[in-house]
Amino acid sequence: MDANKVRRTLWSALLREWLLLVGVLAVLAGLMVYAVVREYRRVGVSESVRLQTQAQVVEHHVRRQLESVDQALRTTLQAATHWPTPAGSVGEASLHALVDVMPGVRTLTVMDAKGTVLAANRPELLGRHYGERDFFRAALSATLPR
Repeated sequence: MDANKVRRTLWSALLREWLLLVGVLAVLAGLMVYAVVREYRRVGVSESVRLQTQAQVVEHHVRRQLESVDQALRTTLQAATHWPTPAGSVGEASLHALVDVMPGVRTLTVMDAKGTVLAANRPELLGRHYGERDFFRAALSATLPR
């Protein structure tokens, strides 16, 4: 009987130790999960703020570039009314200068109301007719802002 009592006491002590170990490990696992989730949220918020800042910077620069292109095109439109007909080297030089200072712009043309190229920074486009093209029809039907 003493042996059974000793065995029960031993099993009871072992059971308490194992339960304590499982409890401590569960608490540690919970703390680790909490730390990972907290870090995940912190990184998400910080990256969101960083992306918003970058988007604002990009928007600012793109807006400035588009305003510059708009102003350059308006100036060219006003100057084109004073170019001789055909525009020849005067128009070609002006359009070359504009293309050189505007990143992302490869070709500029000045067309009459029928779609014939009167001036271009690329000489091979002079005299070509684009009156039937969708881009020309869209531009012809659009109204200028301001």
